[in-house]
Amino acid sequence: MFDKLFRQAEIAKYSDAERRQYEASLKEYWDYNSTMDTAFGKGKEEGIKEGLEKGKEEGIKEGLEKGKEEANRSTALKMKLRGFSLEDIAAITSLPLDEIEKM
Repeated sequence: MFDKLFRQAEIAKYSDAERRQYEASLKEYWDYNSTMDTAFGKGKEEGIKEGLEKGKEEGIKEGLEKGKEEANRSTALKMKLRGFSLEDIAAITSLPLDEIEKM
């Protein structure tokens, strides 16, 4: 509080030219801060949007891969129960023999 009063007292001593220069420098400072805040906000929004899009794409890709693996396991189990050879099951489903043997 004291600093603010001291600053006001100092500014009151300025000549008209000094006061205009001081006010111009304040305006420049406020404009700069406003510009930076706006740029930061826009950059943050764009970063969040880009991150969400990338995450969504990766999530879809991962989900499709897991779904494919699950479908291959289900197919392998059905083939094993019907008496297909383990080698044929591995060739068709691309699953490793040891995984098919454990079913």
